[in-house]
Amino acid sequence: MDSPYLTTLIYGMRGSGKTTLLTDVSLDIKKQPDWIVVDLTMGDALIPTLIELVYKQADSGLKSMLKKVDGISVSAAGIKIDYHHEQASVTNSPHQPLLESLAETLQQRKLKLLITIDEISSTPALREFVAIYQILLRNEYHIAL
Repeated sequence: MDSPYLTTLIYGMRGSGKTTLLTDVSLDIKKQPDWIVVDLTMGDALIPTLIELVYKQADSGLKSMLKKVDGISVSAAGIKIDYHHEQASVTNSPHQPLLESLAETLQQRKLKLLITIDEISSTPALREFVAIYQILLRNEYHIAL
């Protein structure tokens, strides 16, 4: 799966098979050893949830690398996303430096990321995620949506 086309929108009438298609693609990609697949649901915490789900699927080497990312804290209680205010003021998004660091870490491990979101709606969290995703694509990180 080395297509330059990393973004796909599936739309159609209710019951036309959109979720089934998304599930089939997700399951096929999960079989590839160099892919991590994260299935997100709409909510206010899209980006923190994405980071947490990537961490949960990571092997010990990737987990070790992710623990070194500034803004990600891991403890027995779970993962805490703690961005610094200087980062937020520079990028207008507190999550952009975190996602860029996550993408860089995955690239160092030669891993690709597929993010699926079923039943989307236009929310501030989705708009922030899409704006950052566009930057990640421009920087040639292999993240598919």
